[in-house]
Amino acid sequence: MTRDGRRLVTAVNQFAKVMKEKLLTKAAEGWRGWDCDGYQGLFLQKLHEHELQLQRGDMTQAVDVANFAMMLWALDQEFAASDGGEE
Repeated sequence: MTRDGRRLVTAVNQFAKVMKEKLLTKAAEGWRGWDCDGYQGLFLQKLHEHELQLQRGDMTQAVDVANFAMMLWALDQEFAASDGGEE
């Protein structure tokens, strides 16, 4: 693996750790049901709201943007798999 590749893997691992910490904190606070059908619209709205704050320079929003993107991705993957339509 190249130096660039190692740095990318390190950055992704560190970022994923922060994502997990934020998600587990929210779960401990009682947030549940993210993986239920019907939340895609809400997640898209929240992703957009946090992304606007990120564009304004609030880098603390990057983790929230990534977490909402992950939830949307996971829901899409789950539905594709349950419909037998893996890509």
